Amino acid sequence: MTGFWLWLRARARAAPDLSKFLDSVREENAQLEADLSARIAELEERVDFTERRMVQEREPARLPQPPKARTPV
Repeated sequence: MTGFWLWLRARARAAPDLSKFLDSVREENAQLEADLSARIAELEERVDFTERRMVQEREPARLPQPPKARTPV
């Protein structure tokens, strides 16, 4: 029975360390989520820009026309 009480006391002392660890993991997770959200937003903007550029109608590139020969009349 004494061993059981010692185990409970040891476990109770370890709980604050565990809560500190969990808090740090939660904080790191929140920071990673924020960074990931920012990167995803930037990538979405880049994709939107690229899509807009691809959809724009442009006149096809043409080779310059050779000068017309003038014949004397």
